[in-house]
Amino acid sequence: MGRLSGKAAVITGGGRGIGLAAAKMFLAEGAEVEIWDKEIDTAGRELSATNEGRLHTANIDIRNLDAVREAAEACHARCGKIDILINNAGITFGHIGALYLDQKKWRAIIDTNLDGALHCVQAIVPHMKRCGSGSIVNVTSVLASYGFPGQTAYVATKSALAGLTRVWAREFGPFGIRVNAVSPGYIATQMNEGNPPELGRAGLGPNAPRAPRTAGRCGKGLPLPIFRRGGLPDRRHHPGRRWVHSVILGFFSSTSRTVSRLPGNGISIFS
Repeated sequence: MGRLSGKAAVITGGGRGIGLAAAKMFLAEGAEVEIWDKEIDTAGRELSATNEGRLHTANIDIRNLDAVREAAEACHARCGKIDILINNAGITFGHIGALYLDQKKWRAIIDTNLDGALHCVQAIVPHMKRCGSGSIVNVTSVLASYGFPGQTAYVATKSALAGLTRVWAREFGPFGIRVNAVSPGYIATQMNEGNPPELGRAGLGPNAPRAPRTAGRCGKGLPLPIFRRGGLPDRRHHPGRRWVHSVILGFFSSTSRTVSRLPGNGISIFS
């Protein structure tokens, strides 16, 4: 029996990258998983084929609230409940300076990374409230803590999601729903392919050297004060390493409400 046996989880952006790695972990721990994504890559389709009955995929645009609500109803009807929501879906458009970020790209990132997470909460939390329990994990980013030139919209959404974690932990705590956030370090995913090369030198791959605390320079001499090392989505590539930068843990009881931010150091939010 795995730690998540009998649990039903929805993972947004689970078709590849971090979301797909999370889906693999949840399946290994016994959960029934539903992936919501606009695109499912080959690895995702293979995972679905080898876990028939416990892994379901849905082509969902989380920017569309009506579509998200419909998908949540279908998931609840199939599984009988929704115990876990992983708000992982996110996009960016590589390195674009603030002065050159057009409204179309800004809105696309805001609508997906921020509005999409809100839509999922609005559609799924009512089911959790009726059960009297649930867990929401928002995936933020190390960039929300340190900032990074050329990522204005992305950092805005991830910083906002960290703030919403604190709000939702207090708002939904009385109903038995935990809300936490995990902030990954830099991970080599398809989404990050358009970023500057100094990020890719921050310790990616099993034989890559550890990058210094200042991992390069961006723009006109502006230091990049992040990443002593990077990672890959699937932790099995580097079994001895941890790629979590920090976590936000919300604690709620009848007498106290506390929301804390702790350094990662391998903390497991599912323990």
